[in-house]
Amino acid sequence: MKQESKKLTAEALGTFALVLIGAGAVIVESHTGMSHMGKPDGKVGLSGIAMAHGLTLAAMIYGLGSLSGGHFNPAVSFTMWLRQRMTNSMFVGYVLAQLAGAVVAAVCLAALFPDEVTLAALGTPALAPKISALKGVAIEGLITFLLVVTVLCTTRDDNDNRAFAGFAIGGSLAGVILFAGPLTGAGANPARFFGPALISGNLRESFVYVIGPILGAGVAALLFSPLFERFTESDESEPAPRAPAPADPEPSPARRASSKTIQGALKRAHDLYVAGNGEEAAAVLLPHLPHVREYDSEIFDRIRSLVIVIEEEHGRIRRLDKYRDSLYSPNALRSS
Repeated sequence: MKQESKKLTAEALGTFALVLIGAGAVIVESHTGMSHMGKPDGKVGLSGIAMAHGLTLAAMIYGLGSLSGGHFNPAVSFTMWLRQRMTNSMFVGYVLAQLAGAVVAAVCLAALFPDEVTLAALGTPALAPKISALKGVAIEGLITFLLVVTVLCTTRDDNDNRAFAGFAIGGSLAGVILFAGPLTGAGANPARFFGPALISGNLRESFVYVIGPILGAGVAALLFSPLFERFTESDESEPAPRAPAPADPEPSPARRASSKTIQGALKRAHDLYVAGNGEEAAAVLLPHLPHVREYDSEIFDRIRSLVIVIEEEHGRIRRLDKYRDSLYSPNALRSS
């Protein structure tokens, strides 16, 4: 329970920062504009708004990502839930924490800029005059799809550039804002819309900013495994030798493709376990467990040891049940 509380607090705090700074930049743009002060000096501009969102998201990912995974967006959590990286209860908890953080941020903005509750709707994303609701859903879906694909690809266990994931994800958000900001406000995040919209009473276009991102995230989740993971796995496979000796058996697909992938998965799972994320650590190992007997003895022992310590600390994880015989049976021998 303590670990879950840390995760939810991190998600609430990260979403709070994203909405406070992101929506706050929109408010400052309005507050310092010609319509308010009569001077163009100090205007943030679209690029400033994009940078405020992107840099804040990157900072929160690096600062809080080790605690919760750094979602800060119900659409990202929805993707992880679809990919069975989260339990039902944890998914609901993440979304509620994100929405709560967004609402608190909007309350703070309303206290700081009371005039902007009506003038700028507290930075609530809105459709441009020539953008229909249907087109708005399509735009929000597309930009969320791109954002979520960036999240999934940059956080892969075998991605050598994972250290730069925060910058890539933040940069992706900044990019989609530069494109879609003048069209839909570039929400790409139901929480980013919900907090300011609720406090400003501007919920009319909720359909666009909830359905669009959820659809985009869902498509990203469904396409990621069959396309990206399979493509990468085939790239990692070692080429067959030109003239194999007849006595040498053909290596199994698991052992051919496992060299880099399983090492990365073990490291990722161990890091998640150390950070207190037992369920997520088990989820990282889950795709490799059907082939556990095909790995060499060292890899097998590392997998089994990690599963044991995860369950000792976090309790039994039901998704691992059907692999217990393979992991714990004294007859579960491997080829070395």
